[in-house]
Amino acid sequence: MIQSEVYSNLNFKIIKREERTSPNLQKKCNSIFKLFKAVVTILKKIKKGIEFFIYIILKRPHIFLGANLYNLEFLEKEKKFKKYYVTQLSDISFVLKFNFLKKHLQDKKNKCILKFEKFIEKYSSDFVTKMFLIDIKNSLLNYSWKNVLLIKILDKIHRVYPCDLGIWGNLSLYGMTRVLFEYLRANGIKVIGGQHGNCYGDQEVSWHVESDYLHCDYFLTYGYTKNDLDRTMDTRVKNLKTKFLPFGKIKTEDKKNLFLTKKTIDILFPITNNISILLGGMARISPDKLTKIQTYILQYLDNLSKDLEIYVKPFVNSNYYNFSVFPVLSKCKNLKIVSDMNLEHFLTQYSPKISIIEYPSSPLYQLIGLD
Repeated sequence: MIQSEVYSNLNFKIIKREERTSPNLQKKCNSIFKLFKAVVTILKKIKKGIEFFIYIILKRPHIFLGANLYNLEFLEKEKKFKKYYVTQLSDISFVLKFNFLKKHLQDKKNKCILKFEKFIEKYSSDFVTKMFLIDIKNSLLNYSWKNVLLIKILDKIHRVYPCDLGIWGNLSLYGMTRVLFEYLRANGIKVIGGQHGNCYGDQEVSWHVESDYLHCDYFLTYGYTKNDLDRTMDTRVKNLKTKFLPFGKIKTEDKKNLFLTKKTIDILFPITNNISILLGGMARISPDKLTKIQTYILQYLDNLSKDLEIYVKPFVNSNYYNFSVFPVLSKCKNLKIVSDMNLEHFLTQYSPKISIIEYPSSPLYQLIGLD
């Protein structure tokens, strides 16, 4: 039913792309640009390498920053942070671009895959289990050498210039970020994690224990404490050794927008993105349920008076893969869509009279203080 509503009356056209420049010229320009970008990157890494040894001599503290710092992005640009030496995940990943490292683990990888294939033959009793195990094998083939080398590189860096602290703002569910921070903790190094968005501390979201709290020694919150968690979660929280620090949310104001006159609008709908259940859609609520709610609200708003200024603000970088009601929104004629800025930036330019929240997440906290 939902699919018929979403995808009905859609017309698909194949548009031929006209080449404005010759293919050869495009290739040359792309090659020059890539070369220039590579040279700039190498020069930056050389500078970083020189700083590495200077800071060792100066005996400055050494901090490892994880990718996707979320509310802690200011740490990358903070001038005072020059009192410390910072190693980022991108610094370690850069080393992997050198091909000679791939051969280093080739033999070990082949032996590992051979053992795993025997394991598949022994335990794959049905088709689904076999496909699942084959998928793991392919992942090992494609990423195992990278994963092992990332740990080896961080280990060598730590031996030469010991890390004093690890900081992450959003510990990804994918990749090796999580393992690298566990390496630091295994070596007795304290790790600070940070809240990224909401649904924390005020709702029953049990997987936050595994996704966040178990992977740091200190967790920075927007305001909630461990006592708040005791009311919303199971007994695992009581056994956590993680210390919760209610420091609030880091807010960085855009000076360009401080003196702008805000435009008053009637209704704002900061719609939540809605991901397939196969891509982590249960991070919120059942995707089909959220799609029904959002479809109803969009259709209702679109049928209101044309004199009303109604804005719908999807997440930045929303698309057909992470935003299920994209086709519904594309058919709405009376709604204005702003998707090139986050909500905080939006609120520096627009002042809504009414806001609609279909799911209690970050937008609720960002709007609740307004009149």
